[in-house]
Amino acid sequence: MALVNKCLLTGFVIFILGIFFFFINFNKFNYFYNTNNIKTSPKKILYVYTYNSFINQWGVGTYIKTEFEKQCNCKLRWVRAGDSRMLLRRMQLLNNDRVDLVIGLDQFSMIEASSLFKWKKVQVKANWVLPIKKSIKNNPMIGTYFFPYDWSPMGFIYKKGLKNIPQSFSDLLNPELKNKIALQNPLTSSPGMQLLIAINLTLKKPKSFLTQLRKSTKHISNSWSKSYTLFKAQHKSIVFSYLSSVAYHIIEENNFNYKMAIFKTPHPYQIEMMAIPNRCKNCKLSKQLLKFLLTNKIQKKIMFKNFMFPVIKGVSDNSVFSKLIKPKLLDYSVSKKFIKTSLKLWKQNFLYIK
Repeated sequence: MALVNKCLLTGFVIFILGIFFFFINFNKFNYFYNTNNIKTSPKKILYVYTYNSFINQWGVGTYIKTEFEKQCNCKLRWVRAGDSRMLLRRMQLLNNDRVDLVIGLDQFSMIEASSLFKWKKVQVKANWVLPIKKSIKNNPMIGTYFFPYDWSPMGFIYKKGLKNIPQSFSDLLNPELKNKIALQNPLTSSPGMQLLIAINLTLKKPKSFLTQLRKSTKHISNSWSKSYTLFKAQHKSIVFSYLSSVAYHIIEENNFNYKMAIFKTPHPYQIEMMAIPNRCKNCKLSKQLLKFLLTNKIQKKIMFKNFMFPVIKGVSDNSVFSKLIKPKLLDYSVSKKFIKTSLKLWKQNFLYIK
């Protein structure tokens, strides 16, 4: 009987231990094969240098980030790097800083960028609008290393009711416009540089003109936004700006009183561009984002958020942009030396003006 009891006790202990080890092994199995416990690789982060207005609360950056992250299995991180000149300075000073794509260069900062850094060549098929096609013909770097994502003709914007609307650079020297023109400093502002280059390309005696313009100008703004604020506050009668500014007033304010003064000589135009630096880490994702910005969907969003013309043909059809006046455009491609010479002329006349 004692032997039977001993056998029963031994069997019971073995049974209990069996259940114990079963649950331990089951939990181990469940842990390793439960998808909640599988460690997934972290998403790649794409670092993009750009300027403030592109990613502020009313800019297009938030929309692009949301839409791109839906398809890239990555995280898009915007880096506020200032305007095109500040952006390049940051790349120089922080040469170990992560940057996979640069957004916000123009025709002139592109020339400096190409001399400072190496950039990735990208194959892109796009149905460009005519001004972009001409720019690509004039400068093969555009559409190969540097890619337009928006553009606009430039000129002097005025409000309906202005008497003696200027039709040439010489008309800007009219005594009625003395201290009434809102200008930007080309040393700190991309629009300011556009105007300076146009003056130096168009006029036979640009130095003489700048000397006279200096005498009728008390203030030069360091940025386009500051100069446009002066104009909107009616402290100035005209402002050098984008033709797309007219579209902004129509769309956002239902105000049709803003116009561009059409000159007899061709108008300058700004192209905003993006490029992939050679030092990129997530280069494949950079190319993906670059091409994403050229899709019709994003081009349309840029048009109504950045208030600039799209670079892809057909996107602006039947919009306010398609109905704006079409000024004749400068057919130009300038060298680094020409930019340097133009800035020298500016400094001789405007360096100490505030």
